[in-house]
Amino acid sequence: MNDQVNLPVGVTIRSNVEYRPDRAKPYKARVRWTDPATKRRPSTSESFVTEDAANAWVARMERAAARGLDPAAPHRIIVVRLRWHQPTRDYLDRRLTEGETTREIIRCLKRYLACEIHAALCPPANHST
Repeated sequence: MNDQVNLPVGVTIRSNVEYRPDRAKPYKARVRWTDPATKRRPSTSESFVTEDAANAWVARMERAAARGLDPAAPHRIIVVRLRWHQPTRDYLDRRLTEGETTREIIRCLKRYLACEIHAALCPPANHST
């Protein structure tokens, strides 16, 4: 089964299960979504022997789409960067000498991380004048 579908975070998906009696696996489950970055409507599908198996696959895809981002992930990323990423360590040292608290520095690093993630996920707008 293809459970490794790369769904965008927090998208709404549409699904259906189609019955095709002339096939060895007569139940075809399909999910579709609108990609927020490209505005395209990609889809993925699987064939199953039983309708229950097809509906279970659709339910897994819906949970995966609704799952979204772990709220603790940005903090973990920053903690790892503070330990191993030299530019982040340099930033911490510089801000500590300026008198900032570690808590304030981590808050600022989370904001920088959010900007990096946004820039990676959203392509720049094509402004032609």
